[in-house]
Amino acid sequence: MQMLRRMAVALLTTAVLVGLTATAAGASSPPAKSLVTSSLAPSVPTDPKLHGVAAGGAPWVLKASVFHLDSAGNMQVVIRGLIIPALGTPGPVTTVDASLYCANEETAAATTGSVPISRAGDAAIVAKVKLPSLCQTPAVLINPNGIGKIYIATSGFESPATAASEQPLFISSLAPSEPSDPKLHGVMPGFLPWVIKDSVFALVGNDVVVSINGLIIPELGTPGPVTTVDASLYCANEETAAATTQSVPISESGNAVIVARVKLPSLCQTPAVLINPNGLGFFYIATSGFSA
Repeated sequence: MQMLRRMAVALLTTAVLVGLTATAAGASSPPAKSLVTSSLAPSVPTDPKLHGVAAGGAPWVLKASVFHLDSAGNMQVVIRGLIIPALGTPGPVTTVDASLYCANEETAAATTGSVPISRAGDAAIVAKVKLPSLCQTPAVLINPNGIGKIYIATSGFESPATAASEQPLFISSLAPSEPSDPKLHGVMPGFLPWVIKDSVFALVGNDVVVSINGLIIPELGTPGPVTTVDASLYCANEETAAATTQSVPISESGNAVIVARVKLPSLCQTPAVLINPNGLGFFYIATSGFSA
């Protein structure tokens, strides 16, 4: 029952955000699909470079904040309490923007305009951006004062205080892999091309729910030699998974459902998910992300 309740929270959160963006787009527009929803994590100077971008020179703290992106390119970021604790304010930072990165790329796929951040560290970004045709393991960096070479917060999360937390931390659609895709977190793409229908990964508190639909090798019309799948969560630039679910069967139609409780790290910047075949953690056949 608790698991079902947490899954409902995740889906409800996504539905609300999708409803907001659809309303903003106008009643005549087709409904947009949710692509990525993530909480935000603050940066400290010792954090690694992410997508070629360095962490800010001061430590930051952050209250509950969220990023959302839909298939129409509507990007929403709600930032609360993003401050330098020694100052109690954002200090010299007066504006923030959000940049979307894909895979291992060091050039942003999209960046919003800058918006003011209050002395309490609050800001709201509402923008429409042009999406790339494919974005594997999407990541978001929050930049200060229009300086794209520095980040002060990222998509990500700090580990829930208790295993009973019901906070949606990361929700993403899934994108299929092709042999020409890059190595991600040290993991190679599968040797054959894959396709996928609407599928989703959700991390709510310590609970993972993955719904995979139609993940098949198109030439075969089935997953071929793949009979089981699991999901691995990676953080920042790490090549060791922060958490991996157990393997579950995948049907001849390419359908699978993973429900698992995992132990999370104390901090996970720019979370990324890889779907592994047959328990082989050195291959992926799908990722968090989206394709046109």
